[in-house]
Amino acid sequence: MNEENLVQRFKPLIEECQQLRGWLINSFAQVEFLLGDIVCRAWELPEFVSLRRPIPMGVGNRLAALRELLEFGTSMDSFKGQIEIALTEFERFEEVRHFLTHGFCSFDVTGAGDAAMRFRRYIPPKKGGSSELLELYMLPQELRDAAGQWTTFANDFVALSSQVYAQFKLEDVGPSAKRVIYRPHLKPGDRSK
Repeated sequence: MNEENLVQRFKPLIEECQQLRGWLINSFAQVEFLLGDIVCRAWELPEFVSLRRPIPMGVGNRLAALRELLEFGTSMDSFKGQIEIALTEFERFEEVRHFLTHGFCSFDVTGAGDAAMRFRRYIPPKKGGSSELLELYMLPQELRDAAGQWTTFANDFVALSSQVYAQFKLEDVGPSAKRVIYRPHLKPGDRSK
């Protein structure tokens, strides 16, 4: 089969896999945003104001900040178990998240006609070591399964977060951040129009 026929044969599957990747990345982003938003808003509450600092960058730092909130005060005790289960689940997918969000993606087909998405990414060297090029292969069904699990997880996390927001009235406080509206049609640095 020539390359053009091969592309046409697999085009619907390639598009489906890219769409699934998009759903997965969106699910990750929803949870990552909420981790930071809950922390920043909770830091405005009298019980947690002593913990306030600039918003933590990176998922690991946001997870640590939310865990610090859970350990620091008693007002979140009613959510502690549910939140900790959710954070552990989120961490379980951390490596795959890095591949899907930061990895170079290609679609590979074997001579037997099997297809998979291949994600490649570099990681920096550990002290005294070399950089590594990591590869992850995901079959279309694995992407479907992951997207189903992660969209469900993200929906559940949004629902849990909504309960936290409601109980602590987090929509009414903070965050102590300057709001900037990004408009990509403007020149860099010109956000006022």
